[in-house]
Amino acid sequence: MNHFPPLTTSQYQHLAADLDVPVAGFPYPTQQDMKAGNAIRVLVSERDALQVRLIQQVTLVEQCMVEMNRNADMGEKAEKERDALQAMLDNAESDYRGKCAELELVHDSHDAALARLKELEEQEPVAYEYRTKPDWLPDWQLWHPCTKPQYDDFIKTPKLHGWHYETRALYAHPVSLTLGDEEVFADDAIMSLNAEMGLSMEQIMKFVRAIEAKLKGTS
Repeated sequence: MNHFPPLTTSQYQHLAADLDVPVAGFPYPTQQDMKAGNAIRVLVSERDALQVRLIQQVTLVEQCMVEMNRNADMGEKAEKERDALQAMLDNAESDYRGKCAELELVHDSHDAALARLKELEEQEPVAYEYRTKPDWLPDWQLWHPCTKPQYDDFIKTPKLHGWHYETRALYAHPVSLTLGDEEVFADDAIMSLNAEMGLSMEQIMKFVRAIEAKLKGTS
């Protein structure tokens, strides 16, 4: 507790008037009144000190509330960013799984196409034909059927005594290990695969050419 020197009569009178304190000896205080006035002066001083501390505490609380609100806002923002990143991660994972499934489908289609083309390549001809063109004529004659031995002879001797011989083998299913661009674009199965996979035409052509090279043994 703070200690102050005793009040003078004049100071006491002013203090008593300001505080509106009724005292027995006012305006001429007794010794008891002087002591009471001194005690009041101490209490007023302590009250003022407490008010200052209270203001400081209120200010500190307000600052803490501002900081808490700021931290809460930052936390909410961080949660939103976390949720957005998680959504992006989930979408990326879903896309990855979808691409893996599409790639597996491509591999299956690739294997099936290889097997089918290999089967067509290895099939036996069902018939043979030949045609001729003499040196003195510009155009080839019509195709005619022939036997397998004749077919082999024409291949061994493609020209004899001014006559040119050309042969061809006929299959139940035409065998062609090379597709033209227009054939690729007109193929419903290839275009359906393109629509499902979302591949570019350049990627589709690379896929087709890779199968052709595999069948031809050039890859």
